[in-house]
Amino acid sequence: MARNILLVDDDPIVLKTLRKILEQEADQIVTALTLTEARAALRNNTITVAFCDLLLPDGSGLDFLRFSKQQTPPPEVIILTGGGSFDSVVEAIQLGACHYLEKPVTPSRVREVLNHGQERWEAAADEDLAQQQQG
Repeated sequence: MARNILLVDDDPIVLKTLRKILEQEADQIVTALTLTEARAALRNNTITVAFCDLLLPDGSGLDFLRFSKQQTPPPEVIILTGGGSFDSVVEAIQLGACHYLEKPVTPSRVREVLNHGQERWEAAADEDLAQQQQG
């Protein structure tokens, strides 16, 4: 299946670095600097995995996570932070985040969580298809 990745961070250098790490792993990479741009990207693209910064100029990665769960099919979301609290980790996991990574993160770890997120997305998509075929 296609790997369509959304990168959301208000720091253009972080976006450029993540894009460089993931460009060989993805069929499509979309970037967003704000929550508003990220929401539009989700509405206009079938995203399989999203990497989203916890703190954005117009909201939070948790807001993005809530919004992403309303999409069909919803992407797997990996929250990135430069220094989140334990409470934000717990909330992200409760909201369905696939992973929660603290910056800086190594390229190998980024690829590892991408692969895990893509596997989860594909399993959920297969399950949805099987349910549709039965129903």
